[in-house]
This record gives sequence, structure tokens and C-alpha cells, in this order.
Amino acid sequence: MRLRRKLPHLISCRTTSNSSSFPSSSPSIRALWTPPTAKSRSRVHPDKFVNATDAEKRVAMQWSTRSNEAYQTLKNPQKRAQYLCELNGVDLKMESNTAMPMEFLMQQMEWREELSEARAGKDGDLLDKLDGQLRAARKAQLAEIEQHCNSGDYHAVAQGVRALMFIEKFGEEVRFAYDAIEA
Repeated sequence: MRLRRKLPHLISCRTTSNSSSFPSSSPSIRALWTPPTAKSRSRVHPDKFVNATDAEKRVAMQWSTRSNEAYQTLKNPQKRAQYLCELNGVDLKMESNTAMPMEFLMQQMEWREELSEARAGKDGDLLDKLDGQLRAARKAQLAEIEQHCNSGDYHAVAQGVRALMFIEKFGEEVRFAYDAIEA
């Protein structure tokens, strides 16, 4: 099948020559996703297989979907870190492992109290302050994940991903609080 000959570039695509690299900036990500990967993606685009057999069309659609999923994973720092953990044999155990450092748990409690106060008082300034704290915490958490990833400590990366997931989910709660105040 001619499509199979075109796919090795997609299968072997890594973020860099060092598979544990964790680029953190958008320009770095875009640079990693450009040729040869862009060329490979265009080779498997379903539009290139309009006159192909049904089987080739189906395979082209599957590889195009995989390519798009790979890009979404590469683009999202949390998904990228999760994927690198999986590649390195570390299960995140998100459902069963909710243990976090005491300092982080205390921070969560403070944030929840501030959110509760902001909701009760319909205090947009307090929500702004809380949103700023969350942005700073997310940035710091991503830097920590990058450091652990680059040093090959994927158990620490997994812990960092779980913390990042909380920060992002709590950020959604803050956005909902903004919406409630504005309504």
C-alpha cells in the first residue's frame, strides 16, 4: 500500500533528538512541528486519496487523525508531559493517586477560601488576584515539570502533572465565578 511507505516520519516524530525534552514555548513547539512533519502530514491528508481504494482512504483518514492528535498533544503542555510519562513507563494513576505535598494542599485550601469569599462578596478584584496567583502557579508548575522531564525524573513529572491538572481545573472554577458575578 503506497500510504504505508509515507508514514514512518509521523511514527518516529519526536519533540527533539532527545525524547525527554520538554519545550515550553509556543515558538519552540511550532518549530518542532514544521518540516519534515508538516510535509509528512500533507502526504497523508485524506484529500490526497480521493481516487484511492476504500482501504487506502480509511488508512489515510486514520493517519491524518493520528497526526492531528499528535499535534494537539505536542501543543498542550499537560498532555505533552502525560505522554512523555507514558513513553517512559510511568503511569499517572490519576484516579487512584491523589496524594500531594502538604504545601500544595495548604495552597489549595487558601485558594478555595479566597474563591468562596470572592463569590460571596461578588468581588471581582479578589477574583483578579486569585487568577493572577493561579497563572503564576501554573507557570511555576510548568517550569518544574520541564526541569524534571529534562532530568528524566518521570515520577516527579507525574506528580507535577497531577498538580497542574488541579490548577487548571481550579482556574475553570475561577472563570465560572467571573461569569456568575457578571450575570
